[in-house]
Amino acid sequence: MPDLIEDAFARFAEEYSGTFRPLPAEALPRWRRARRRGAWWLGGLAAALAAALTANALQPAAPDNTPNRVVERTVRLPGARGTMYADFADAAHGWVVFSDCPAEYRCTATLGRTTDGGRRWAPVPLPGPPGNHYPLLSATGPDSALVVADRPDGTAVWWETTDGGRTFRPAPDLAEPALTDWLTARRGGAYPASAHWRVEQDGLVTWASYSPDGGRSWRTLPVELPASGVLRVTHDDREAWVITSTPNRVFRLTPDAAVEVPGFPASATVAMPGAVGGGLLITLPGEGMGVWRDGRFTPFPQPLGAAAANGRVLRDGSIALNLVGAGPVSEGLAVGAEGGPWVWYRPPAG
Repeated sequence: MPDLIEDAFARFAEEYSGTFRPLPAEALPRWRRARRRGAWWLGGLAAALAAALTANALQPAAPDNTPNRVVERTVRLPGARGTMYADFADAAHGWVVFSDCPAEYRCTATLGRTTDGGRRWAPVPLPGPPGNHYPLLSATGPDSALVVADRPDGTAVWWETTDGGRTFRPAPDLAEPALTDWLTARRGGAYPASAHWRVEQDGLVTWASYSPDGGRSWRTLPVELPASGVLRVTHDDREAWVITSTPNRVFRLTPDAAVEVPGFPASATVAMPGAVGGGLLITLPGEGMGVWRDGRFTPFPQPLGAAAANGRVLRDGSIALNLVGAGPVSEGLAVGAEGGPWVWYRPPAG
């Protein structure tokens, strides 16, 4: 019997193949025509939605570059407790130290680093015990940092790593951790340490010099600047400024001259280092920290600007703000671009 049925279907398919067509809608009863049109409409809508969703799924997620957006990232480091201090070399590479100093001032500390902008933190063994002081930390490069810890004899010294924390050695010529002049020069008082610009004091006069060949030769600019002029350069060493105080005056340096820029606020404090493209990183009383450029001050988004105790420009041009004080942002570090977005690295709650 099955063979007879299969033969019948085979003859039917061979004889009438290609002769069947869909029944025209006009030939259907009115109620069935409406149902068919509804089915077609719903099917088309479903296909369009499926195509749109598929296309969106295949598109890479667009970065959220909303101006002044602040993203919070909690710094989670196994075993860490106490006060957190973070420092970044650029937007991706940062270091953090947690320290806990009880009343007897025998501190414990945990050191860590990140290479992905704070999404993950890895512990790094300290080169020695923190002793009776809060550990000091400075990120000097993507894989390098300075940290204060005790020698075996109990002497506190700067330790330096240049390989991401795999090894440490005592920093040369640093017997005491309070040598801030050396540390400032290492991080860059005119950050980074400039190969093309320098200032020199001669009594009550400041002279600025420019080197066209990376420091092999220098020529003094033919302009006398006020006493106590301080040099600030951008992270790429292309722009240079001299800032003087009492009163506040600002001079933009070129290879041949020093030109005073008018309109600098008398109450401004210039961050160190504080040069950004075409402007300076400054703090104004009552307005917080921001950028002064072309005679105009633009504060950083609140509450970051008001909570910034100090700031500096990193090697890649990012800006780092150390956050202190009351309010919704009370501690941690914010790193970002001038117009955002910003990442706020904060300690764990509690």
